[in-house]
Amino acid sequence: MGGLPYGVTEADFFGGCSIPRNKEIMRVFRDLEIVEQLGSGVPRILEAYGRDAFEIRDSYVRIVFRFMNTPETTQKTTQKTTQKTTQKILDILQETPKASRSTIAGMLGDITEDGVKYHLANLKQQGLIRRIGPDRGGHWEVVGGVHL
Repeated sequence: MGGLPYGVTEADFFGGCSIPRNKEIMRVFRDLEIVEQLGSGVPRILEAYGRDAFEIRDSYVRIVFRFMNTPETTQKTTQKTTQKTTQKILDILQETPKASRSTIAGMLGDITEDGVKYHLANLKQQGLIRRIGPDRGGHWEVVGGVHL
């Protein structure tokens, strides 16, 4: 129990040989449509992660799925998130021009006051908003009803 099934070598395993440990459980899983296809998991893991994902010992087989994130994916995700947050802030300022950083952060729920400050500074720098009056008692003006 624990390592490769009886009679299966590493070469067999990495070659796609599939022998369930408990055929009755596999039959039940297949009948309940819990499994997609018998023997398809290891080849798909090998395709995505390679052999280095597997550690095969006599008493166990360990599979480690490393988080794969490319700089390009991270950059695209960050850009989308920033754009959505920026648009939400613009929408809030159009509806509630006197909203404070604290109020905006509370309305967004997933950003700190410092994060709001960062976005407001960027919006001001881009000329999309301007502050009318003092920090206390003033209000925000969205320039030209901008939508990103």
